[in-house]
Amino acid sequence: MHDISRYIENDKVPVAKFPGRLPDSLTCRENTLTALKKICADGEDPLKEKYIIEVASSASRGPHATKGVSPCLTCSRARGGGHWLSWKQRFMTTHEIIRLMGVDPSMIPTGVVSESVIKGIAGNAVPVTLLQRVMEALFRSRGL
Repeated sequence: MHDISRYIENDKVPVAKFPGRLPDSLTCRENTLTALKKICADGEDPLKEKYIIEVASSASRGPHATKGVSPCLTCSRARGGGHWLSWKQRFMTTHEIIRLMGVDPSMIPTGVVSESVIKGIAGNAVPVTLLQRVMEALFRSRGL
């Protein structure tokens, strides 16, 4: 498994005191705060450690945060902005989502469809690397 930094753009990290910059949407903001507080309660610093937070969940389901790896990205989650990067204090970009799925962003034509549609397609897709591993295992199991 590759470090999440391999997929995330190397932009400036905002300097902010806890809780840092938060999403604009009320649901996403509340879910982000809930996740950040839980991470802190577990003894981690979410503004320094690489936590990826699924912030668009319903209130009954609540947020889900993982350290160093991305939670499952579905079509609706991707269209809703993707996941929140705690240490960057922002949502994943379209290019980051595409890279995470194993696709070179330069292969995606610009101006043809909206970024929301591209994110939705990525959320419905099977990562290229996963498909590759499944196919390799299938061939090995058949002695090919």
